[in-house]
Amino acid sequence: MDANTASIIGMTITTIGTIIVAIISNRTKNHVKDGTAATEELKKELQEVKSEVRETKGEVQVLKGELSENNLETLATDITVALEHHEDDIEPLIELGRKYFKKLGGNSHISKPYAAWAVKHHIDISEFYTEHNNLKLYMENPKLSEKGA
Repeated sequence: MDANTASIIGMTITTIGTIIVAIISNRTKNHVKDGTAATEELKKELQEVKSEVRETKGEVQVLKGELSENNLETLATDITVALEHHEDDIEPLIELGRKYFKKLGGNSHISKPYAAWAVKHHIDISEFYTEHNNLKLYMENPKLSEKGA
């Protein structure tokens, strides 16, 4: 499931909740003539629906967090494979680094091999430096990114 799918699920749930609220509100208007008991019952139903919508929104947030973590792990794997098998494909590797380090906030897990690749190919990756990765350290001290270091 990607971010677009999670967004669609969230919007669908919100839309369904809105439709249910509209139906209940319409019933409330139609049943006002039936008395206060019917109105109170509909208000109770409306509160239950609102509670379910809040609960569903919370579940969607959890799914989004899990999806983000999964995307980060998948991208780390993609970078590792690309570095091992396609190290001369500069632009795709730069784009993978941009997504991993900047867009998704990737950590130091991939910093050492990515920095070694950048040093070897004389690529400026300073735009990817964050407090969550060690790219700057490895770029300023290339010996640290060598295998066995």
